[in-house]
Parts: sequence; C-alpha cells; structure tokens
Amino acid sequence: MSEIDIVSATSGDIEIMVKWGEQSPELWGSPNGGWYTKEGLEKIIINKDRSICLVSKVDTKITGMCITHNFGEWAYCEALYIDKDFRKQGIAQLLLKKTTQILKEKGCAMIGTFVEVDNPTSIKFHEKIGYEKGFQFHYMSKLIA
Repeated sequence: MSEIDIVSATSGDIEIMVKWGEQSPELWGSPNGGWYTKEGLEKIIINKDRSICLVSKVDTKITGMCITHNFGEWAYCEALYIDKDFRKQGIAQLLLKKTTQILKEKGCAMIGTFVEVDNPTSIKFHEKIGYEKGFQFHYMSKLIA
C-alpha cells in the first residue's frame, strides 16, 4: 500500500464524508438520527477551535475520517470511519494518534468516545490503543425541529 497521509479535512472532502455517514447508521447515535448535511460538515471543518476533522488519504483517495469535538479539558471523538477497502491497515490508529497530538497541543487532557456494546471489534481496537471502558449509556435523542 502507498503512504498514508493524515490531514485536516477540506471542503473537497465533504462529499465522500456525507456519503459514508449516510451509508453507516452506526455513526448516527439512533435510528431516528441521521448524518450531517454538507453544510453541517462545513461548519465543523471551519470551526478549528472546537473541532478537529481529519481525513486519511492514500495517494489522492480519501480512506477514512475522524471527527472530534474539543471541550477544553476533555474531548469527544464523535466519528471514526474507515472505508471498507482500507480497514485493518492501521489507518484508524493513525487518525486517532494525530487527533490526540492536536488535542495535547491545545491543553486537552482526555478523549472519550461511544462504542456500541455489541461491537467487539471496536471495543478491542480502542482497548488496544489505551482506551478504558467506562459507564454504559443509552443514547437518547429528541427531534426539536
């Protein structure tokens, strides 16, 4: 495989990110949820003070994304997605490593994420790179618009 580059997402990356999100309900939080619009992702990409939006690229192909929100002393990794053809190649680990580096530079002390309890692959991956299990939650949502 060619070299993997981890870079900040740009407007040119949004189309594939929207496609991945629409095709991956596990990123939504609930069946009633949904994924970001192009406009919503654009706002995240622009807001570099509060959000870190990275993509992985092999040659010029976008192969993965990581969206994390920085709340100061802690951060929440909302979405980590790797294209099915590029999984098991270390890309997710590289995305989280770069995200963690940026968060440390901003003075953040902790990163957390939600992992589905019936997703042993994701649980094992996160534990392998140093994440610890916390409380189990139910994601709750309410449409307000």
